[in-house]
Formats: sequence, C-alpha cells, structure tokens
Amino acid sequence: MAILGRIALATAAALAAVPSPAAAVDLVFSSRFYPVGSRELLVSDFNEDSIPDVAGLDYRNDALSVALGAGGGILGPTNRYGIVFRPLSAAAGDFDEDGRLDVAVGKSQEADTDIFILVGDGLGSFAILTSADVGDTDVTALETADLDADGHLDLVAASFDRDAIGITRGRGNGSFLPRRLILGIPDARDLVLGDWNGDGLVDVAVASIVLSVLFGDGAGGIMDDAFLESGARSPQSVDSGDFNEDGHPDLVCSNGARFPDKNVFVWLGDGRGGFSGGVGYQAWDRPRSVAPGDFDEDGHLDLACATDSDPFPEFVVFLFGDGSGRFPRSGDVSAPANSDVIAAADLDGDGHLDLIHRGFLSGLYVLLNRSAYALPAALRGNVNAAAGDVANVLFVNGMRGDDPKRVVELDKDERFFIRMNSPPSMGTAEACFALYAWVGRPNETTVTALPSGWGSSAMPMPPSGGRPRKIWNNTGDSSSFGTPNLPSVKAPSRAIDRAIGLKRRITAFLQGIIEDPASPSGAWGVTNGVTVVSR
Repeated sequence: MAILGRIALATAAALAAVPSPAAAVDLVFSSRFYPVGSRELLVSDFNEDSIPDVAGLDYRNDALSVALGAGGGILGPTNRYGIVFRPLSAAAGDFDEDGRLDVAVGKSQEADTDIFILVGDGLGSFAILTSADVGDTDVTALETADLDADGHLDLVAASFDRDAIGITRGRGNGSFLPRRLILGIPDARDLVLGDWNGDGLVDVAVASIVLSVLFGDGAGGIMDDAFLESGARSPQSVDSGDFNEDGHPDLVCSNGARFPDKNVFVWLGDGRGGFSGGVGYQAWDRPRSVAPGDFDEDGHLDLACATDSDPFPEFVVFLFGDGSGRFPRSGDVSAPANSDVIAAADLDGDGHLDLIHRGFLSGLYVLLNRSAYALPAALRGNVNAAAGDVANVLFVNGMRGDDPKRVVELDKDERFFIRMNSPPSMGTAEACFALYAWVGRPNETTVTALPSGWGSSAMPMPPSGGRPRKIWNNTGDSSSFGTPNLPSVKAPSRAIDRAIGLKRRITAFLQGIIEDPASPSGAWGVTNGVTVVSR
C-alpha cells in the first residue's frame, strides 16, 4: 500500500511539554462482580426495555455471555451461548435488519469459522444464524458500519497474525459477501471507525506496531493513502473523541508500557486527514485500553484507563481533559482486579458515567459512579440503593429530617430516642449495624468514600479511619466498624431512649452502616444521615 502522506506524531518536544499532573481528582465508585465473560465488552439494550445490558466473551468457556440489566446498575443472571473456539472480539448491530440487535463474534485462528453471527430476538436471547469469512486468522478486534453506503452493515476485523484488516460487506439478511483482506498492517490489535478526513465516508484507525489511519473509498474498500507513524511503542488499543472541541474527531491509544514511560498518546485531528500532537501521558502501569468520557463532569472529555499492573496495586487511572486536547490532571480509583478491557456507560440511569471492566477469569466488575452525589448522597444513604429507591432506616424522634439537609430540631428537655429499622432486603429479620455520632454539622469537605462499595459517609467513619464521638456496634467486628462505647442490639430497635432529653444545647450528626444485601456492595450499606439540633 502506498503511503502518500506521513505525519510526524509524538516528538521529544511534545513529550517534554506534558504538564505535571495536578492534585488527583477524587472520584467515588462502588464495585460489584458478575460472572459475565469479559474478553470483549458490549453495552446495549438487547431486550428493548430501555435498561442497558452487558455482553462479553467467555474465552475459557467458548461462549458469548449476556447479562440483562435489572435497573439501578444491577445485572441479572448470565446466559451463555456456545459459539466458537476461543472467541476474541465482538460487535453489536442489526445485521439481518429485523429491528433487533444481533452480535457478531470473531474467533481465534484455531476455529474453522472466522465470525459467527448471533441473531437477537429482541427479548435478550440469541441463536446462531450464520457465519462470515474474513480469512483464516485471529479476529483480534471487530467493528461494524455501512462502509459502502448500500444501507447494510458491514464488518471490519483486525488480524494480529495476518498483519492485516479484513472488510466483509453485509447483504442485509445476516449473511456476508467474501472478505477483502488488506495486508501490510503488522500485528493489528485494535481498531476504531470514524471520519478523519471529513469526506463523509467511514475510515479505519488501527493499533498495530504503529498507529495506522486508512481512509475509506465509499465502496467498501480502503484508499491507498494513509499515515503510519506513531510515538507510542506497539499500541494496544485505540479510540476516538473530540478532545480539543473543534468539531473534528481525534485519536487516543494506549501502548501498555510500564511506568515511568509515557503510555497513553493523544493525536488531534484537523478534519482533513491530518493530525498533530502525539502528546504522551503516564497512566500508571501498563494501560491496556482507554474509554473516553466526561467523568468529572466539567464539560470536557476525560480518559479512563484500564491498567494491568500486577503485582502492583490495581487502579483505573483517569486523565482529566481541559478541552484544549490536553490532559493536565490525573486521578485514580481502586479496581478489584487487573484489567485490559474497559467501557463507559450510564448503567443506572442517574446521569453519571459508570465503568465496566474485565475482572478475574470469566467475569467483569461494574463500577457505579457515586462521585457527584457528595453531601446529599451521603445524607441520603446507600441502603437498598441497588434494588430501588434508597430506604431510610435511621430516625430521630421518629423523623429522618424534613429538608434536604436532614435536620431534626428538638428541645433539649424533650424525650430523645434514636431508632434503627431493618432495611427492606432483610424483611422481618434482624440486621446488624454500627451507628456513629459526631459533634457538629457535616459539609462537603467531610464526605468520605467508604471501602467495598458501602457508600459515602458525611463524616469519616472507622472503616476510613474516622473517630466519631459515640459508637454503637453489634456487628461483632470492632476492628472494621469501631469499638463500641454504647450498648446496642440488632435492628429493628432503639439505639437510645432518653426520657429526660439531651439536657443541653448541642448540634450533632448521626449516620451508620447496616447489613443490607440490596446495597451496591451486596453486604453493607451506609444509612441515611440525620443532624440533631438540640436547643
């Protein structure tokens, strides 16, 4: 393939110009594991109920696994569809044009068939319809679009072992024409589709030994001119977004390098097929994939990077964009497992981007974004949050606070009692809890993210190193939840009942942790908080 134009991407000067990261931005995510294959992740509405579903490839069990969304960011039971020996890649689209989403699955070289087409029934179930030929090769990445403008979806596949990409044109009935193999792309690992030269035709960016951009000819093929230059060594993944907000798509790739190397690179497109920048950033250790999205909700695209950092601590690393195409700030959140696949979507419908990433073996983790909740969320609590409306279980004098700040005002001489109810998930069963009291009011600066998806507290609790003034604790775990200095019994019960009242003027804040299988953690949830003002 002739290379008509070459564009210098990353240079030493560009790397030297990378600003030092500012203080990390605090993001809060609650995590939950699901036994859904995660070799590739697809987020779509497969059963047409307007709730996101998740499909992944189960590499060990040779299957496509699908978990339908149950609402609130929770995934239902996993259904597996045996497909092919060692599935590697997948793409969703309506290939048979019946109005329902189907899934194309690419295989490992050992299989006889290159791509399986699983036709969806619109209810979340799939059946094998047909197969497609992209050459006897590993299909390491798969994307779909109408490349030849005939109204039918086509397939573009990356081939690591054949040093090529394959283009397979669709017929519109779920079957495909013989593939066209485009050679000369060494170790093709990943690809993304877009229009980088502004001609309205689909182009292909490929992560290989270098970063390649191939321009579509509108007839299901690729024109000869492309650029093949890269400042990143052996890019692992590639994605696209308008990072400098000029209306033209840009490119980002990760190269999986170990720190302290620059390992995430950004190129800014000019809308005419040219690129500038090639600026490198460090995303901890060995980022395998990146997901663009506005995670800090400042109106600018950021990057979430899945890291494969074994034996080091596991993180999802964030590079925060400033709208100019640069990413001067960084942050991270702890992730339960090393990962090389990540996707961003609003899974619980709260308007904030969540994350899905590959977990151990054949499973994935859903990380629900709780960052923007801050003080109101901490006051509201985390009980029952994964199953429906957040439930109040903490009441002072029968009240949980009658305004958004959850304040209960009372006379210092009136009867004072605190009641803890069992969460809805426990029914009539008794629930263990730890309840804490601090002197003073909470504010935005006191919000603390607790571990294991328990939620956000409006004051620092013992699990995060806090030292409240009073502790009720019947969990049996004083090392995690604090040594009790007041007696308590399981909920439902009254934690305290003073007929003579508090007998002094005081402002105090109450919040706790309670046993709750329906919380995002599946074990414990932070209760609603109540500020008590005694006059």
